[in-house]
Amino acid sequence: MSRKEYFLIPILLLIIALTFTTCFNKTKDWKNYSSQLFEIKYPPSWEIVTDRNYEIELAPIEEEEVKLAVFASGKISPFSLAGVNDKFMTMIKGKLENIDIIREESITFKDHPGYSTTFTAQDEIGRPFQGQLIVAKADEELLGYFFIAAEDKYEENIRVANDIIATFELQ
Repeated sequence: MSRKEYFLIPILLLIIALTFTTCFNKTKDWKNYSSQLFEIKYPPSWEIVTDRNYEIELAPIEEEEVKLAVFASGKISPFSLAGVNDKFMTMIKGKLENIDIIREESITFKDHPGYSTTFTAQDEIGRPFQGQLIVAKADEELLGYFFIAAEDKYEENIRVANDIIATFELQ
């Protein structure tokens, strides 16, 4: 090996170490939320808008066109994921207009069977939005999330929402 190659090895190792540390410490400075049903972390640039113990709504600070609701039900009577998804979508259709389903599919959410619906819609004044609803079944508990953002803010915020959801843990 040449001197140049020996010189590059420590630099490459340092770059790899810094990248590894950055990737795995993403949530280090995040805030914690804990209820009787679940725990979650969220970045300091987001805030809890509503707290109902079984559901919280989060949004970027001073942002009205982006919302993330995270929920867990506690023990409930037997239910079907498709039925629960349909009920949520019916509620969403009552608040938004011109809903167009982009994708519906069975998924695994936090190691539990789930159902995902991605859609576009408009609010009452015609602003375009995009959203995603995920419901999942953990034994007798319903859990999931609902994310919606103005169409022009969806891509930049869905990544953060997914990072938040990755921290979700049932109690």
